[in-house]
Formats: sequence, structure tokens, C-alpha cells
Amino acid sequence: MPTWPAVVAFFLVLLVAWSARTWLNGAWTERAEVVFETTATSVETEIRDLFEHYGTALASAQRIIQLAQLDDESQTSQMIDDLFDGMGLPEFLGIGLVVPVDRAGSMPATPATKTARPLGVEPSALPFQLEILEGQAPVSDFLISDATVAAFGDALALSREKNAPTGSALFWLQKDLVRAPSSFLVVHVDQRANSTGPDDKSSWVAAVVDLSESLKSVGDLFARDITLTLMAEPTLGSEEAVSVAEQIASARFSRTVQIEFYGLDLDINFTSTSQFEYENSNPIARFQVAMSIFVSLLVAQIVQMITVQNRMNRAIIAKRTRELETREREINSILQTALVGIVTLDAAGHILFLNPQAQQILQLTETRARGLVIKSVLPDLDLRMLHQKLAYPQGATGQDLRMLEIGCTHWEEDHKGERVTLILHDVTDEHRAQLDLRESRQRWDRAMTNSAIGVFDIDLRTNKSVVSTGWLLMMGVENPPKNFDPQKHFEMCVLEDDMPKVARADTFALDGKADRSVSEYRMMIPGLGLRWMRSEAVVTLDEATGKPIHFSGTQHDITETKLAQEALIASEERFRSAFDRSPTCNVLLDRSFRVTQINRAMHELLNTRFRLEGVAADPATMFAEHWPRIKQALMDLQTEGDVPYRTEIELERAGSRSLWLDVNASIIRDPLAEGPTYFLQIFDSSKLRLVDQVKSELIATVSHEMRTPVTSIKGATDLLGSLPSEHRTATENRLLDILARNATRLTELISDILDLEAVQSGMVHFDFKELLVARLVDEIKVGLLPYADHFSVTIRDESIDPDATIHADHRRAYQCLSNLVSNACKFSEPFGVIRIRIENSGQNRIRIDVINKGAGIPREFEDRLFSAFARVDSSDTRDSGGTGLGLKITKELMEKMNGSVSFRRGAEGETIFSLEFMVSANADNQSSALLN
Repeated sequence: MPTWPAVVAFFLVLLVAWSARTWLNGAWTERAEVVFETTATSVETEIRDLFEHYGTALASAQRIIQLAQLDDESQTSQMIDDLFDGMGLPEFLGIGLVVPVDRAGSMPATPATKTARPLGVEPSALPFQLEILEGQAPVSDFLISDATVAAFGDALALSREKNAPTGSALFWLQKDLVRAPSSFLVVHVDQRANSTGPDDKSSWVAAVVDLSESLKSVGDLFARDITLTLMAEPTLGSEEAVSVAEQIASARFSRTVQIEFYGLDLDINFTSTSQFEYENSNPIARFQVAMSIFVSLLVAQIVQMITVQNRMNRAIIAKRTRELETREREINSILQTALVGIVTLDAAGHILFLNPQAQQILQLTETRARGLVIKSVLPDLDLRMLHQKLAYPQGATGQDLRMLEIGCTHWEEDHKGERVTLILHDVTDEHRAQLDLRESRQRWDRAMTNSAIGVFDIDLRTNKSVVSTGWLLMMGVENPPKNFDPQKHFEMCVLEDDMPKVARADTFALDGKADRSVSEYRMMIPGLGLRWMRSEAVVTLDEATGKPIHFSGTQHDITETKLAQEALIASEERFRSAFDRSPTCNVLLDRSFRVTQINRAMHELLNTRFRLEGVAADPATMFAEHWPRIKQALMDLQTEGDVPYRTEIELERAGSRSLWLDVNASIIRDPLAEGPTYFLQIFDSSKLRLVDQVKSELIATVSHEMRTPVTSIKGATDLLGSLPSEHRTATENRLLDILARNATRLTELISDILDLEAVQSGMVHFDFKELLVARLVDEIKVGLLPYADHFSVTIRDESIDPDATIHADHRRAYQCLSNLVSNACKFSEPFGVIRIRIENSGQNRIRIDVINKGAGIPREFEDRLFSAFARVDSSDTRDSGGTGLGLKITKELMEKMNGSVSFRRGAEGETIFSLEFMVSANADNQSSALLN
């Protein structure tokens, strides 16, 4: 039935519409926009009031829970149920407590009797857990992201800091196959006043708010005119964002407002409905009377809805008032029956109220206590501290000291100013027990700390464990929490594969089948990784019943010993495998030079080449006339250090080719063995000798046979080149130039090959003399001046001592240095400078550096730099000439002269090749002796 305000509104609007039709025709669009903005403003006000109502409801829950005793499970559960039922907010999907998580990752005991349901996250990822105690949304409906978890944690911290409701952690709610945005609304409850220990027992009251339901409860009032859409970015997927954008674009009127939901900024978009746009469109094309009646009905309906809503609001206010009165009576009942003392003070510290338990603790009657200053009863009380312990004297003489644990909470009472609530708990007995236990454990720890042994004791009657500080450190626990369970931590760390072995040893000892439990096992300890442990424990029996009552023992960390054993076994296995499977013949001799072990390759060599089938391996038989020399070298290894011995021997075999063996010997020093062990590696180099000989003969033959025709070709080419060029065509001159250039390259290649073969075969004669380095450098500068001018570079010497000398062959030293300088000229940048630098490198040596800047040496080519025929550009179109044998010949010549050649990179892209020569003949002789 319509209300009388709706009927009056209908006729008034109809009259106004009929009389103002001319004005409506001219300004309808402007009026529609004003109507839309006015309606949107009203909706925004309703939303803000609704959100404010959420905070007020949760703040009331905070006050009630803050004054409640959470150790009483039944009362707490009933209080939570009444809170949820009494709020009457369908937007609240659930209300519960947020409690901290301890270090071990387990949740503390919940005060509620209902089953706790975690909010989709693991305790290891979130240092708190929301327990939904009431509501309709299942836990699987909450989809939590990492960003939401972080935002939720920030909201908890902010709520605790402000002591006011805070909303945050926007997430998805899957409900009826529709994804809707939801948020947490939390308020901090400081329950440290009820704590029995030093740990922070703070918690939060949290509600899960369905924002879509919140908007719906307001939007239903204006559903004909306005559609509400939550625009918060995290709540929209790509498809939903497109849908909202299309809705805004298609609407005639739209508006976006930002509403702060206790720290969570929400963008809410108002768009006009098709019904609204139709009703507010230009009415000229419609019947005037029908339009007037329709608008009047619409206004009447709005007035009807507003009237009904006002009635509902008054009913809700009346219900809330009755609920608050009920809560007040309930709180008074809790205060009177609480097991702890509760005292209320005014801002000056005068006692306003104290329950029976507080009267008993303070030995005050209610009449005597009223108006009394708390400082006169507890002189050492500090009202600024949230938690403290005080000694309170009792008895006629005041000698009976009682230990009180006091929690202090400050709050504001409307129109009466600041109030202080004290929670008193007599912890005298617990305090004395802790002192006795601490003193006992300190004596125990002092005795065991320096022994690197962990001690444990399990009371089999109560299944409680006591461990030493050394055991805690050994298990990676530095500051154990108050409810730390050593046995549970131990079982969690022992590897699953080793747990049966530990349990079996313990069972044998507990059943009397063994006098003690001894076991070795692996543990994965947080922060320490995988560790090996050894436990030894004994059982203590009750003298009266003969039943086990205590299981005590020690625990040792044997990781280093186990790792050493495993490494030794693995090393032995690797050595045996490498020794036996090596393609090189391996032999082990003891200190008496008897063969103790040979590998497979040596077996084959003995049978196929030595022809010792069925004969025991004997070094004297194997090495024949060479054995005395090899034996003496092995004996010298003991005095000459660990420098390996190497030699090559030739064994004559009747009816067959000579056998060449490459023998390498080293000494193995084992502190556990009597005397040294000798390790021989023998390689059959007969085939390599034969191949090397064939190679040398082939190179010598080919080079010699090629040198004569190439010399003839080069001579004929030079003769043709000396004739007047005007008698030849340009093509003939170009071909003659190509022929001459390639004949020269082929001649250089043959010469380099023969030089390399001669050096490697030992056929090059060296005439060592004392050479002045300055003179050698001058010869290089003069000899290569035309070559340097051809490449437009300059050769410069620096840091040259005019008296510096080297011990080398003049011709070969010139050849080596000339190779480096000519290479530097070829590969330098145009108009560059080739620097020749002389330095004393120590150890009786002089180094000659050839430095240039150019393209440089690629890093991937460095390993092949001193190999034969090695060139950076080996294509047929390379720019620079050369055979690729220069550096190889230089390396071989320098080694024959007891020197060396090397390469390194300098600053600013420089390329540095270096030659090192011996300074004196004595050094030369010493080095030669080492080489031989």
C-alpha cells in the first residue's frame, strides 16, 4: 500500500509537470544532469555513512573483546557468536580474530571452540592467520595474491599504531559463479593486559566485507536511476575493464567518486540506467499527460522507498540499542566472575572499580578502595607501561612478597575523560618455579657448554623434554619461544629415511633389550643444512614399579667426521677407477721396489709387447739394462722433493722392432704406510716414434724436391720482371706480379718448414755468446726499416741499458726478435708506432717486449697462437702474408736457447709479445741440466 507522502508527492509532481511543460521542453537535458548529480551525491553519502557504520560496529566489537578474558573458551565463543549475530550486517561475510604465528610455523591455540579456517595462505608466508568463526563464504572462495598479503600486513600494523579500524587487502571473492571484490576491515585489540608472559599477545578483530554487497545494499534504493560499479584497479581483469569502459561510454550520465574505506581508496562509478535516461529524455515527442503521470509515479516510488528505508533505519537503531544494553550487562557479569583482578582508574589514578579477584589480590574492600589513589597501594606502579611485574608485600609484617603481573590499558570514556584499566595476575608460584628451574639449568649449561655436547632428558610420564643450551645451538635454535617443544623439533629435523633406525634403537633400550640406545642419523637443521648426529641415551627405571620414567642422553655433531670418511672412500674409489681404467700403463711399487699393483693396460703391455705371459711382473725384467738407472732416480725422488722423473728408454726385442717406452715416475707419501710408494706411468711411444720419423722424412723429401723447381720458377720470374715492362701488356704484368708474389710465399713456406723440422729434430747448431741487447735491437731497426716503411709504421726503442747482455745464439736471437717485429708491422694500425722495451724480469733473465696497437688477437685464438700454421685469418683472401709458422719457430728456438716467448694484452688495446733470455752462461748451464 502506498504511503500518504507518496500519494501527495504523486499529485504535486503531476501538477508541476503539467504547468511547467514549456520549461521542461527547453531545459530537460540540464535538469536531467542535475537530477543525476543530486542522486549520485545522495548515493555517495549513503555509502560513506554505511562504511562509517562498519567501523563503528567493529570498534564496538574491539571494546567488548578488549575487556573480555580470552582464556575462557566458552565465553569467548559465545561472545564472538553474539557479535556476529548482533551486528545485523549482511555485508559482513565473517568476523573473527587475527592471531600471530610463532617461529616454528604453528598456530597458537585459538580461544574459539569453532574450527579455524585459514584464509588461503600458508603460515610460513604470512606471520598471522585469520580465523573465520562465523559467516557464509567458504575459505576456498578467497583468492589471495602476494600483494594482498603484504597490504593486509600493513593494515594490521597501521591499525595497531592508530588503535582505530583500518581497511585494506583488496581481493577476489568467488560467489555464485560471480567474482566480486572484497576487503578486510581490521581493528587492533591490545590484549597484553591479559598476558601471562612477556610475549606480545596482541590480536585484531577482523571482518570480511563484501564490497559488492555493500554497494548493492545502497544501490537498490536508486536502482532505477543509477548503476554502481567498483572501479578499484586490482579488482578488474582485462575483460571486466573493457565491460566497465563500454558501460561508461554507453551511459548518458556518469560520475566517478573516490571513497576512502579506512585507508583503502575505492573509485566508484555512477552511470545512469536506461530507465533513468528514458524517463529524462525529451518528452516533446511523447504524450504530455502520460509523461506527467509517469514522472509523478516515479517520484512517488522514490518517496515510498525513502520512507520505508527510514522506518528500517529506526528499527535497526532500536535493535542496536537493545543489543548494547545486553552487552553491557554481559560485560559486567564477566568482570565480576573473571579469574584475574580488574581495576578501573580515572585520569588522576583514583580507583573507580575493582572486581572481587582484585579485592582479594590487593586485600582491599570495595568500600575502602573507592576513591583511593592506586599509588598508595602499589607505589612502584608505572601507568605509562603496558606490561610490568611488581613485588607486592602482604601480611601484617609485609614479609610475604607476592609477584604481580600487571597489564595497563588507556581508553576514553564519552563525556568523562581518560580511563585506565589494570589487569592483575598473581604469578608468585610461577615466578618461584621459574627461578628454581633457571638456576638448575644454568648449573647444567655451565657444565656442558664447553664440552660441545648436547644433553637431553625426556620425562616418559608427561612426555616433556628438557634440553641444554648446547643442544639448542646444535639444533639451530638460538632463542626458543616459550612453547618450544624440543622433541617435536627433533622429529621434524631427522630425515625420514633415518627415523626408523633411531626409533628402533630407542625401542630396544626402552624394552630392556639393550642397555643403551646408540644411533647415527642425518638431520636437516634450519640455517645449518644437512648434519650428521650421534646419540647415546639410557633409560631410568622407577624403583617401585620397574617401569621407565626418564630417557636421558647426549647428542654429538659428527658431520665433519662423516664427511671426512665419505670423502676418503670416494677418493679411494676414484683413484682405483682412474688407476685401473686409465689407457696409460700404471704400476705401483712399494719401498722395496716390488710391484704391488698394475692396471689393465699394463697387463696388455706385459703380454703383447714384453711377452711375459705367466711370469710375475718384475721391474728388473721389464726395464732390463735401464732398471738400475730408473731405480736410482726413484731413490733420488725421496731427497729431491716431489719433482716427477721422466725418461724415454729403448728396449731391444729379438725378431721385432725396438720398443720405445715413455716412463714417468712420482712418489706417493702416505703417513699411514711404512715407507714411500712409487707410481709409474708407462706409455708405448714406439708408434709415435715411427710416425715422427716418417713425417720428418716426408717433409724433408717434399721440401727438398719442391725447393729446386720453386727456385727455378722464382729465378725465371725475376728474370722476366727485369725486362722492360713496355713490351708486356697490363694483363701480362699483373699475372707476372702474381706469379712472383706466390713464388716468394712458397719459398718462405718451404724455408720455414725446413727450419721448423730442423729445430724439432735437433739438427740446428747453436753458437751461444754474450750479446749486447742494444746492438741486437739496432740491427732489427735497420734491417726492418724498409719493411716498416712499407706498412707506414715506425720502430722505436725505449728503456734500453747499453750494457745489458744476454746469453744466446746471435742468428737465432735475431730471427726470433725479427719475427715478432715484422708481425707487429703487418698488424699495426696505419702510421702506428712499434715499441721495443727492455726490462729485467728477475731470476737472471731479461725480457724484450714488442708492443703495438692494431686489430689485436681474438680471445678464442689465444690457445692456438703458438701452433704451426696458426693464423687469425686463414682464408685465401687474407690481407697480410705469412706462413703461420713464424711464432711456432720462434717458440721452438727460444726453448732451445733456454728462453721463452709469451703474449699478453696491454692497456688501451695494446698487443705485447715478449722474449725472455738468460743473462749468463751459468744460468744457461743450470737450465740445460734441468731440460736434460
